[in-house]
Amino acid sequence: MMRCKKREAGDRRRDTGREERKDRNNFPSLRFPASGLQAASCSLLFPVSRICKANTELSTLSQAPVSRLFFYPLHPILQEMKKVGLPIKKADHKFTYVEYSTWPDDERWELINGVAYNMSPAPTSWHQEISSYLIFELYKLIKGNPCKVFAAPFDVYFPQYPDQGFNSIDTIVQPDISVICDPEKIIKKGCLGAPDLIIEILSPSTSRKDLNEKFHLFEKHGVKEYWVIDPGNKYIRIFHLQTEGEAAGKYDYGTLIPPADWRVDNTIAESVVLDGFRVDVEELFKSNETS
Repeated sequence: MMRCKKREAGDRRRDTGREERKDRNNFPSLRFPASGLQAASCSLLFPVSRICKANTELSTLSQAPVSRLFFYPLHPILQEMKKVGLPIKKADHKFTYVEYSTWPDDERWELINGVAYNMSPAPTSWHQEISSYLIFELYKLIKGNPCKVFAAPFDVYFPQYPDQGFNSIDTIVQPDISVICDPEKIIKKGCLGAPDLIIEILSPSTSRKDLNEKFHLFEKHGVKEYWVIDPGNKYIRIFHLQTEGEAAGKYDYGTLIPPADWRVDNTIAESVVLDGFRVDVEELFKSNETS
């Protein structure tokens, strides 16, 4: 009997040790309300292949390798997110520029691999205020150099191969902000090929697309830097396209500003691609404090 009790106590100690190690492997967590814009922004912390841990809190998993992520039953917050950020789309036909060019000007659509995504409703005033702030800062920085900045609606065409005819292009998106430093990519219709830097500002109707389909699209076509701005939780995540080693051509896990543990000693988001482009997160979002 004594031997059995000792064995049980040893098992409990081993189980406790495992839990402690598991806890040490977890990353700082953020809480998200289960409704509205903030619920939609959980996905910001990880693209589609990086799964959100469902518990009473949603782990950021901001630096976790894919091999350390696990699937969990959907928490009610995640179930709500599935409704909040899901755009209206047409997937019953493979669309190309031929159809896209005939749709009414008062309707905004994007094509991703032939699937049409409706971009209504129009962005909120807060969304536009953030966009205007960033456009102004970018314009001041790049005025007089070859780089150009464009705000939506502005078509960016992603051909599947060089010299692909316009009529067969099936991927056309309208990022909130595009920075293009190669003048040859700027055409009358918009931009042909990958911008150097793209910024998307999350909204309930576009968040899932921005964080999933667009993430992989921009990665595939070589957008060097991708900024995702979350107005609901007031932070920015910057993904950089890696250029060396086995991960070349893939985005890194992203830099989160403020950091995952919400320290206030680092609120500056800084571009690697566009030298001198820096954004103070507190400054960017302070306009909402009274709205």
